[in-house]
Amino acid sequence: MNIDYKWKIWGIMSFSFLIGFFHRYSTAVIASDITKELNLTAQNLGVLASMYYYAYGFMQAPVGILVDTYGPRRVTFNGMLLTGTGVLLFGLSHNIIIIYISRFLIGVGASTFLISIFKILTIWFNQDRFTMMTGWTSLIGNIGALLAASPLALLISVIGWRNSHLLFSLVSFMTAFLLWRVVKDYPDEFKLKHINFERNNVNSINGIKEGLKKIIVSPQFWVNFIILFSIMGITMSFSGLWLIPYLIHIYNLKTTIAANYALILTSGMILSSALIGWIEKIIINRKFMIQLSAFFFSIIWSFFYLKADLQQWQLVVFLFIIGFTGIFGMIIFTNIKSLYPEFAGSSLGLINLAPFLGTVVLNTLFAWRLDLSWTGKMIEGSRIYDFSAYQQGFFIYLLFSILALIMSFFTKFK
Repeated sequence: MNIDYKWKIWGIMSFSFLIGFFHRYSTAVIASDITKELNLTAQNLGVLASMYYYAYGFMQAPVGILVDTYGPRRVTFNGMLLTGTGVLLFGLSHNIIIIYISRFLIGVGASTFLISIFKILTIWFNQDRFTMMTGWTSLIGNIGALLAASPLALLISVIGWRNSHLLFSLVSFMTAFLLWRVVKDYPDEFKLKHINFERNNVNSINGIKEGLKKIIVSPQFWVNFIILFSIMGITMSFSGLWLIPYLIHIYNLKTTIAANYALILTSGMILSSALIGWIEKIIINRKFMIQLSAFFFSIIWSFFYLKADLQQWQLVVFLFIIGFTGIFGMIIFTNIKSLYPEFAGSSLGLINLAPFLGTVVLNTLFAWRLDLSWTGKMIEGSRIYDFSAYQQGFFIYLLFSILALIMSFFTKFK
């Protein structure tokens, strides 16, 4: 068995991450249809989208411990089975509570993929390639986000959102089979030498407990946590839920056209994911990359907050920059792995809670401000919000962008 088998492992696990990423963003495209069918408010819709993030965020620390203890293969296999089950229930359900539960199951399943990939990268790949491989993994994931935009809207227009989910559940179950057959946790399962990782008592329960204690009491961990909470939380909240309704309500765009604008943001994320390893080598200073991201976010959300009539070219440029610089937040993962190398699964699991907790909090706050500012206008059973309502949400994004910028000056990068 050749050492290049690592690429097969990374490939199938990255495809699993693509599936999880796809479902993370799919709510934005089906929002109008499901709102009409189930008579949802913005708060209902925010809860529906956030169920994924509640589950994903809640599971990050447990997943990190499970990956360190049992290995990525078992964790991702069971995660994909849960994802497929959740998607199947989502497509079949007509009750909002069952749909909430289905979305929660999808989030639990999807929560297993990224941390498992980080563990595989730590074990199978040279560590000077970690940022590059993290970027490539993000690129694969963002292809899932891209598929959840215009392509999903087109598929739904042909077979409907329910049949689409039944199809996706089949893909999930097939992927679970491949995970079980292809993924191996350690090179020594093929009698190959570990590249940079040896099994030791760090993976024992006591070792993991000590590691968690060390991480949780570290001020640097929480500084990094706040930055990731803000930058990635804003990016995921806006692109995953509020961007398309904003374009429909304020610019009177059809869902398929609004989804094309979402592709601009996603394209920025994909390009940045592909280049982040190269950008890191050019800029050298990781701290500056984080500061650059937070600075651009602060400027852009100031414009969104102040201007009700952003021109088309401004929308295109701003959406691309949000996507491109938002991915710089991935540098935080490289920093955390460098700070706590012996507890890769646990530390990365804990820090990966940040973007999902951020998304949940920001989705909730944004929805709260929208409903509070709603004027009572409805079209075809769906609530319509004016610019003053969205302005309240953009102000929240602005505040957290500034918070990330302030925190970036207190970070220490190895």
